[in-house]
Amino acid sequence: MKHQDGAAVPALVLIAAVVATIALVAVLDRRSTQHLVEARFWFDNLTFEVPGLRGPITDEEQGKIRSMALTELRNAYRGLRVRFSETPGGLYRVRVVQQYPPQPGPPGPVGQSRPLGPFGGEGSVSFQAVAALVIHYAPPNAGRPAIIEGIARGVGRTAVHEFAHQILFGDLVPPSMDPQSYEYETADRAGQYFGSMHWDTAWPFLVKKLGPQS
Repeated sequence: MKHQDGAAVPALVLIAAVVATIALVAVLDRRSTQHLVEARFWFDNLTFEVPGLRGPITDEEQGKIRSMALTELRNAYRGLRVRFSETPGGLYRVRVVQQYPPQPGPPGPVGQSRPLGPFGGEGSVSFQAVAALVIHYAPPNAGRPAIIEGIARGVGRTAVHEFAHQILFGDLVPPSMDPQSYEYETADRAGQYFGSMHWDTAWPFLVKKLGPQS
């Protein structure tokens, strides 16, 4: 008996291949929307010395600063496909150092970053510079717990700002005029350490770059 549908077999194979390809693309697309960008945030051999603070920072206070700073960072990027941890590696990296090398002239920055394009970026936060501004802007009746919490918020919020520089490298983000925003150009303000903060001009760019977390 002679088969009359010999040409139909390759056609079925082709259709099956197309269907398999479409399914694979759908799976990869779903995985890409679920993929979390890894970012590292850590304290790098700090002494936790703070000139002007009465008494050294205790181990318990150090733990609170570490925990609150990381929480501040995670809360700022909540809902986006990025995960912050102390785990070595990460596409984007910000470390907290005790202080930057002293230089002549006006006070240096509290944070700095070097974006590396497709390779992520790396940056740092000066613990001592943050602490000095906290003491400067603290309310007159602020007790030690409020100072410690202000330092933690300041470290975390400075890291939020530095990560944004790395993540949004190359994007033309309009400058923010809102002193309660993470994007504001200077950390020399009370709002960096006391009170609430929010995103302003950078948020739509972050959503576009990182994507919403499913």
